[in-house]
Amino acid sequence: MEPMHRRLSRSIAYVVVLAVLALLAIEAAVRITGMAPPLPKLYRDSVFIPHPILPYHLAPSVEKTVPAGSGEFTQHMQHNAAGFRDVEHALAKPENTLRILGVGDSFTYGAGVDYADTYLAVLEQSMNDAPSATHTVEIIKVGIGGFGTHAQRLLVEHEGVAYEPDLILVGFNETDIFEAHLGIEATRVYPGFLKNAQAKRLGYTRTWLILHSHAARLIHRRLGVDTSREKWRAFGRDEGAKRAAWEKITEELGLIRAAAAEAGAVMAVCYIPMKLDDDDRTRTDLLRVCEAQGIPVIDTTKALKAAREDGALYWKKDGHCTARGYRAIAEALYGALGKPDGLLYRQQPVSQFINP
Repeated sequence: MEPMHRRLSRSIAYVVVLAVLALLAIEAAVRITGMAPPLPKLYRDSVFIPHPILPYHLAPSVEKTVPAGSGEFTQHMQHNAAGFRDVEHALAKPENTLRILGVGDSFTYGAGVDYADTYLAVLEQSMNDAPSATHTVEIIKVGIGGFGTHAQRLLVEHEGVAYEPDLILVGFNETDIFEAHLGIEATRVYPGFLKNAQAKRLGYTRTWLILHSHAARLIHRRLGVDTSREKWRAFGRDEGAKRAAWEKITEELGLIRAAAAEAGAVMAVCYIPMKLDDDDRTRTDLLRVCEAQGIPVIDTTKALKAAREDGALYWKKDGHCTARGYRAIAEALYGALGKPDGLLYRQQPVSQFINP
């Protein structure tokens, strides 16, 4: 007769094998059906590095092509030696050159399109091709995905003003309000797999599962545990949190304006709606904040609506702009900046809401 401990060992091994097979079957089913959410960008791209002052930075001299998590596009990424999605620039401004420092988040970075189709690259080309151009226009493109106004201000102070800009152009959209609410510590780069504060809280094992298992990502999303989506929903219901976020944004925009003035530059804010059926609350609040501080706001909504008939302006799942959408933003900016009497050529900022 077989000893009891051998029968028990065999039974345990049998249960383990069945459990492993069941988990593999679940994983296969989730992958085949495509039910799992895409891997978060911060985990996937591996182009972010730690920084002593900023929450993180783009890795320098990177060149890679990555598919969108939504599967809607493939994007070529190329960073210069300074760690920005741009061509190389000397710190010293060349003669007969007007410089714009383009600051912002993933919309300013140009997520969703290749470099030549980003709104800052299109704007730069348009301004230099203009028959009335009297100076070479050089745009220093320092957009970094996930950067709100606090991180943007630090970037302007510690790296941006060194490029001797004549104009500091700050891209703004609705996510900046949420990022102000989360705070600058919400996203940091940590060693290994840990790429943001959420990953740090999850720990190594759960982070590894989210990285490698579609089923684990699906379960994590369905449970709504510590996810940005759930925090976004909660923030949308909290009017007090929104007021506090706008107070922080007001402070940071004022500090960017002060840094611009100290560097001998003017400042403007470029408002980019995340979708065209948004209500006007974000625009209204932004105008109120900027008018109080004498900061011009260039609204791109009208240009985007006018371009709507020419094709999709936003990727349906990803949410960032298509090449047509970014071109419409560039056209709006050119209307405000590119003319001989445009904002870039003025000696002092003018408090107004520009809607070309």
